[in-house]
Amino acid sequence: MERVAQSQYYSDDNFKEKCGVFGVYGIDQAAEIVLQGLKALQHRGQDSAGIAGYKGSEYSRVAELGLVTQVFPNDNLRGIIANKAVGQVRYTTSQGLSKDHAQPVEIDIGNDEKLFLSHNGNIPDTRPLEKLLDSRNISYTYLNDTEMVGQVFGLFIRQGAKLVDAYWEMASRVPGVYSLAMLTPREMAAARCEYGVKPLSFGKIDNSYVVSSETIGLDAVNAEFIRDVTPGEFISFNENGLDAYQLFDPKYKLCIFEAIYFASPKSYLYGRVVEDYRIEFGRQLAREHKIFADVVFSLPDSGNFATKGYSEISGIPMEAGLIKNRAIDRTFITAGMDEKMAKAEAKYIPQKQLIDGRDTITVDDSQVHGTTDRVTVPLLRKNGASKVIVLKASPCYRFSNHYGTNTSYQPDLASYGRTEEELRDWIGAEYLGFLSLEGMKKTLGKYRDMFDFSVFDGNYPVPIGERAKEIVYPQKELASV
Repeated sequence: MERVAQSQYYSDDNFKEKCGVFGVYGIDQAAEIVLQGLKALQHRGQDSAGIAGYKGSEYSRVAELGLVTQVFPNDNLRGIIANKAVGQVRYTTSQGLSKDHAQPVEIDIGNDEKLFLSHNGNIPDTRPLEKLLDSRNISYTYLNDTEMVGQVFGLFIRQGAKLVDAYWEMASRVPGVYSLAMLTPREMAAARCEYGVKPLSFGKIDNSYVVSSETIGLDAVNAEFIRDVTPGEFISFNENGLDAYQLFDPKYKLCIFEAIYFASPKSYLYGRVVEDYRIEFGRQLAREHKIFADVVFSLPDSGNFATKGYSEISGIPMEAGLIKNRAIDRTFITAGMDEKMAKAEAKYIPQKQLIDGRDTITVDDSQVHGTTDRVTVPLLRKNGASKVIVLKASPCYRFSNHYGTNTSYQPDLASYGRTEEELRDWIGAEYLGFLSLEGMKKTLGKYRDMFDFSVFDGNYPVPIGERAKEIVYPQKELASV
């Protein structure tokens, strides 16, 4: 396979989730509560933040580039007054970084009313949306996937459809990955695609309802967890309480990277706290890679829980040989790879007294673009490591993601065109080991078939349309180290 230069859009291995959504219905402090919920979901997206709300027939919206605390400094809601509101934090993966694409999206639904839409996920093939909008003479040239979905909703609502019916018209036509929070003057709604690739839960504060991409968001506002939104379900929260519609049969294919990296360690997936998934991945990694070394280091913070599990089973002491420099922020937004490498190196402060003269192991959640390993391996050597062993608490990441992360271009992956042995040589380690896919599934117990593993095995549960032609499958069995 021919290798190509890495895209300017990607850099370190801690790749980015598209967004987090949050909503509140039926309480005078709705916007204030959404603001706190978005802070708890900030890890899901740092490019833009926004809140939109209704109080009676009056609506207001603020959505701009920046962190939640930058868009709403000192918790200033900038004029938003609402008893029902939705919000979003976003990492840009579609149509680029622009204030124009900050969410919640605002859509005209007639009678001087607006629909506000927050989306977590991606529509891999937008052609059905484009065809429908084109047939109604609605321009989509500068719209991203979320905005096209919103225009379809608006089209049918303006014709008299209820929100649930407009959602059905879209979802029945367009295979996609989404968890949605929606708001009109009369209701807040939550919906999850039939595959359930993205998480979505809801709870209550007294008699008011709260929707969040993760349970950590509910915890942050002291909401009582009720349940996850079922894949294929649409829920309307309104003056009568809630109306739930199971519109599609649930298929349960939650993105495995929610357990590996995306979700907060304190959130719950399928009733299990996320940090427990990560510790167990580390334990299984130790069972599969029985290696002698003096010390094991986490690549902070993403490797912390897996390293704990690895140390527990292997008996190798876990120490803080690399400390994360909290002053270094988002390396992935810089354009040149040399600059990205420099920023990646600046992220870690080596503790020479823990490294010098020792055989070291580093454990991280995954290897995606490889930048982190190409920095930390020489950094450890520079500080006197006798041997550098690199372990990943997930399988080798070989296939692009088309469901809402920044890895939709397969040649950007470190593994593209390389065996695991060649990957080891590329990063300069004595040993490189991955958790096996079967080993990972073993740790998931009865939920082993309820996750999406497409970035590891190339089996995409949600059709990706024309993008499927771009996928390169290895022609020979890849060597294991």
